[in-house]
Amino acid sequence: MNIGSFDFATLMEPVARRLLGEQNKRLSKPPKDVRFGTYGSMSINLETGQFFDHEANVGGGVLDLINRECGGTRRDAMDWLRREGLIPERASSNGSGKEERPNGGNGASSRKIAKAFDYLDEFGVLLYQSVRYEPKDFSQRRPDGNGGWIDNLDGVRRVLYRLPEVIAAVEAGKTIAICEGEKDADNLRELGFVATTCPMGAGKWHPTYNEFLRGADDVVIVGDNDDAGRKHVQDVAQQLAGVAKRIRVLDLVAQWKECPH
Repeated sequence: MNIGSFDFATLMEPVARRLLGEQNKRLSKPPKDVRFGTYGSMSINLETGQFFDHEANVGGGVLDLINRECGGTRRDAMDWLRREGLIPERASSNGSGKEERPNGGNGASSRKIAKAFDYLDEFGVLLYQSVRYEPKDFSQRRPDGNGGWIDNLDGVRRVLYRLPEVIAAVEAGKTIAICEGEKDADNLRELGFVATTCPMGAGKWHPTYNEFLRGADDVVIVGDNDDAGRKHVQDVAQQLAGVAKRIRVLDLVAQWKECPH
């Protein structure tokens, strides 16, 4: 299958149906504006194969929607499409019936896990992990119930990183820092701060995360020094308006002129 020439727009309708459920028929105006959700905040254009979440102010194509709902990388999104039977399995080029990998041999990946970050629910139960690899790459995985892992977040509830600490900080009236990535959150924690992030980085803040911070006395949002980071900071700040009592945005460049990109 030649992925480069594949028209992913044709997959948006079955993908949206599987991931988002039934459309909001009252608010939908197909095919250019099919709405999902109680208030119709998710819009799908079936002609262009694009989605837009009006609450989170993010959008994209078919693979972006899969990554948004299931986590993971582009490769994970392609694997999800194959499992759902929406695109063919990878063709074998060696006649063995097994996929031929570019690295040869048994197909083992050259990337290695650098660190796995646990995402726990309110009671400290592991829901999933965000995994950082070397060379630098990221994916998400969930327990399979038998001591192993499933490399997607299908059907898993999404929560903030270090959620039990965040909930305790809200109740105690402590300042909570929202970072762009688990590594940054851990670094701040080592300095004595309560810090969190959302899975999958910039542009992935979901409205459901707001409720974990409702009533927080003080929230400080810190993003990366790039366009995506600055936009992410503004998006999160807007979503938390009226949720947290005080919201501050830390402009790293204003405080640290040599701040790297």
